[in-house]
Amino acid sequence: MKVIIATDGSDPAVEAAHEAVGLLRPDAEVIVVAVVADREDPMETAGGIEGPVLTEEQADEDAERALARGEQAVRRTVAATPAPARAEVLPSHERTEEALAELVAREGADLLVIGSAQPGWLQRLLGSSTVDRIVHHAPCPVLVVPHTDDG
Repeated sequence: MKVIIATDGSDPAVEAAHEAVGLLRPDAEVIVVAVVADREDPMETAGGIEGPVLTEEQADEDAERALARGEQAVRRTVAATPAPARAEVLPSHERTEEALAELVAREGADLLVIGSAQPGWLQRLLGSSTVDRIVHHAPCPVLVVPHTDDG
C-alpha cells in the first residue's frame, strides 16, 4: 500500500500524519509531501508601461522562502510519524488539490491523508475549503483527520 500524507507543517497536518500512520499496515510505503508555490515568472504579470510586479530577484527570493517552508513542513511532519517516510517538496503553479491529485496519480497512491482544522461558521458559510477541494479532486480515497484543540 502506498500512502501520500499532505502537510503544510501545521499542527493539524502533523497530527493527521501521526494518527494516520498508526492506522496503516507496517509495510505501507509513506510519502510525506508539501505543495509549495513554484517560482513566479515576473514577465507573466507584466503589463503595458508599468512592467512586471516583481523583479527577478524578488521572484527568486519568494521561491526560495516557499521551498524552505516546504522543507521545514515535511521535516516536522516526518519527525512526528512513527514510521519511515519519504519526504518530498512539490513546487507547483497549480492549486494544491490539483498538484496533489497529479502526484497521487503519478505515484499510484492508494490513499491520500490530510489534516483538517475545524472551520468556523463563517468559513463554512462562505464556501469550500482546500480540504473540500482535495476530497473532490483526488483520484483515490482520502482520509481526513480532524484536528482538535485538545489533541
